This record gives sequence, structure tokens and C-alpha cells, in this order.
Amino acid sequence: MDFTKFAFMLHRIIFTIVLFFSIVNLQAQERVITAGIQFKPMLPPGFFNAESAEEIADGVNFKTDQRFGYAAGMVIRWGLTRTISLETGINYVRRNFRITIDSLNSAYEQEIDYGIIGYEIPITGLIYVQLSNEWFMNAAFGASIDLFPRDFYADASGDQRWIHETVRESWIQVAGLANLGFEYRTEESGYFSIGSSYHQPFTDMYQSKIGRDDARNATVILPVNGSYLTLDFRYFFHEDPQKKKRKKKKNKK
Repeated sequence: MDFTKFAFMLHRIIFTIVLFFSIVNLQAQERVITAGIQFKPMLPPGFFNAESAEEIADGVNFKTDQRFGYAAGMVIRWGLTRTISLETGINYVRRNFRITIDSLNSAYEQEIDYGIIGYEIPITGLIYVQLSNEWFMNAAFGASIDLFPRDFYADASGDQRWIHETVRESWIQVAGLANLGFEYRTEESGYFSIGSSYHQPFTDMYQSKIGRDDARNATVILPVNGSYLTLDFRYFFHEDPQKKKRKKKKNKK
């Protein structure tokens, strides 16, 4: 991986986001700008019928399943109107997987557990529906820039030793985002939010190459998509609305 190119591209992404919100600020001074934190545990894939990648080769069944994981990070919210906001931020994401190697001709089964670490820069637009003085319902749609710093390697020891290498399709990718949630707003203590998000990469993130440790080529190559559904727990710090400054007119003599 070319870290110089990575750093340059990341700098351009952050600069573009900052410039964008600086421009929006000219039209949104009357609204609230606030920051918050979030923690998003991933729901089990069976909850939304996620399919496992599976293939049979040389009398062996290979299957990879996504397990529990989580995302955590910070959020910046920019209020455009009383019902529309923009959000961005950065998240640390850990996806966990399990590869199952099951022989169809004998009674052995082996498992390989591994995790994929990535970073996300989401950009979403939110629409609010006010339910009461304090409660709001919101729906959000947008996209995420996903960054994957490295490939991953793991092995399974046993009577027959297998190894696998999970290789990135690209170090930077794009995914679609959707969110639905409820928010409780206080005047002094900030906003408390609970909801659910769905993250869908537009292409497979990685490929898992599985083979014996004494073989030159992989026995199977399984795609790793990495889509996930989460519960969202978020907190935003209280900020007063920013008011536009008006220039005073000078009295003509």
C-alpha cells in the first residue's frame, strides 16, 4: 500500500468536507451545529437474512459467515432548517467473520475466526418529524467512504492445516446508508437518540482465499461483502442556535 498516496487522498477528502460545510454555513447560521458520539453494535446476520458465501471443492465444504461486530465514532450535525440536517463524521468499524471448513468424506471440521478493521466517513441527509415537544422521529439517507488499511491472514491448526488470506478489492470504497431513529431533545443536556442503520457496500470489500498450507494456489476464493445492520446509540452535546450577525447601518449626516 502506498501510504503517501493514502494520506494525500484522505487529506483531500477531509478538506472537501470542511469546505462544503463552510459554504453551507453561509446559509445556516440560524440553525444548530453540534457534535456527538455514537456506538453501533451489529445485529446477527440471520436477523436480516444475510446470505453466507459457500462453495464445495475437493470434497470439502467452505463457508464464511459474518458474526457480531460494532462501529463507534464521532458525528457532526449541521442543521439547515428545523426539519432538515446534514451529518458527517468518522467511525472505527470492526467486522468479525468465521470460516467453516467441513469435509464431506470424513468426520473433521475446522473453523477460522478473523476480523476486518476499517474506517468510515459517512455523509447523510436527515429529515425530522416532530412527535411532541421533546420527541422527534428521523429518517436519513446518504453514502459512506469506506477505508480499509490492510489485508488479513489467519490459519486453522489441526489434522489438516488450512490457511486463508483475505485481500482487499480496493483500499477505498463507497457504500450506501439508510437510517431510521427516534430522538429525545433536552434544552440543557443535549440529544439522546436510538435507531437502526443499514450499510450496503456497492461492491465486495474483500476476497477470502482459502487453501492448504503446502499448496501454491488457493482451493476456493469466497467473496466478502460486509453489509451490516446495526442498533444505533447516539448522544449529541447541547449547542445553542447560531444567529446571523447583521451589520448596523451608519447614520448619514
